[in-house]
Amino acid sequence: MTTLHQDFESRSVLDIYEVGLDRYATDPTTEILMGAYAFDDGPVKLWLPHESDMPAELLEAVEDPHVIKTAWNSAFERAMYYWKLGIEVPITQWRDSMIRARYMALPGNLLDCSKALGLPVDEAKDADGTRLKNLFCMPAKAGGQETLFGISEPIFRDWTTDPVDWQLFCEYCRQDVVAERAIEKKTFDLPEREWQAWFLDQEINDRGILTDTGLVAGGSWIAETVKGELLERLGSITGLENPNSRDQMLGWARERGYPFHTLGKAFVNRALAGEGSLTPECKEALAIRQQAAKTSATKLVSIANQVSSDGRLRHQFSYFGASRTGRWSSGSGE
Repeated sequence: MTTLHQDFESRSVLDIYEVGLDRYATDPTTEILMGAYAFDDGPVKLWLPHESDMPAELLEAVEDPHVIKTAWNSAFERAMYYWKLGIEVPITQWRDSMIRARYMALPGNLLDCSKALGLPVDEAKDADGTRLKNLFCMPAKAGGQETLFGISEPIFRDWTTDPVDWQLFCEYCRQDVVAERAIEKKTFDLPEREWQAWFLDQEINDRGILTDTGLVAGGSWIAETVKGELLERLGSITGLENPNSRDQMLGWARERGYPFHTLGKAFVNRALAGEGSLTPECKEALAIRQQAAKTSATKLVSIANQVSSDGRLRHQFSYFGASRTGRWSSGSGE
C-alpha cells in the first residue's frame, strides 16, 4: 500500500500555541504557505500554493482511500486539508509518526526525536526552523489598526521580501518530511488495536468539550478581582511602588529577615516554615504574595483563547503524551 508522507507550513496573525489548532485552522488569516510530500521512498517534492494549484498526483493520492497519509502531529495537516483546501480525509486513512515515536517513549518533538535517534544531518530535522518560522509564519505587523484608509491589513514577510531565507524555508519544509520518514523507519508500527484507539482519540479531539464560556469569564473576573485586592493589601503592607515586582519585593523581604536570594516557591515555603528570621509583616506579605499567585487566571484565559466559535474546546488530549505509561496528557504535541 502506498504511503504519502507530508508536511505543511502556514502563516496567520494567530499564534497556534495560544489559540489552539481549531481556532488557528478556521481563522480567515491562516493560509498554507507550502507543502512538502513524498510517496514511499521517493523524492521529496514541494508545492507552493502561490505558484500553482495542488499537483494532480498529490490531489489524487489525498482523495484515494487506499493511500495511507502520514505526518508528524497529523491533526495539523488534516485540519489544513479540511479548512483551507476543502478536502476531508477520514481519520482512518491517517497514521502519525509522532505517535509511533511516543509509542517507543521517544520525544514528541521532531527535532528532539531526531537527536534522540541520532539521525545523520541529511535525515534530521533542520535546527534553523524556529528562526525561519518566526520570520515567515508570524506577521511582521499584525495590522488591525484604524487608519485613514480603513483597518490596516497584516503584513507578512515572504518570497519577495526575503528570497534567500525563503529558499531555506522551502528546504526546511522538505527536510521535515525527510526526518519524519527516517523516524518511521526506525520505530515500530503500532498494533492495530492502538491505531484504533488513536482514531477514537482524534474523534474525541475533533468533537471537543462543550465549555461554559460564561463561567470561564466569571471565574476570570473573580480571580482578577481577588488578585487586585491582595496586591492592594500587599502594597499597603510593604509600601512598595510595585509590590508585584520580584526585585522590589525581594529587596524589601531581605531587609526583614528573608534569608534567600530568590522568591522561588520552594524557598518562600522554607522561609515561612521557619528558616531565617522573618518579621511578622514579612511573613504576612509573603503569604499574601503566594495567595495572589494562586488566584492567577492564566488557565481561564487560556481556555477563553482556545474555545471555538461553537463554544467547544478542541484538541485538549495528547495520545501517548505520557510516553512512559502510554496515558493521555494535555495538549496536542509539536
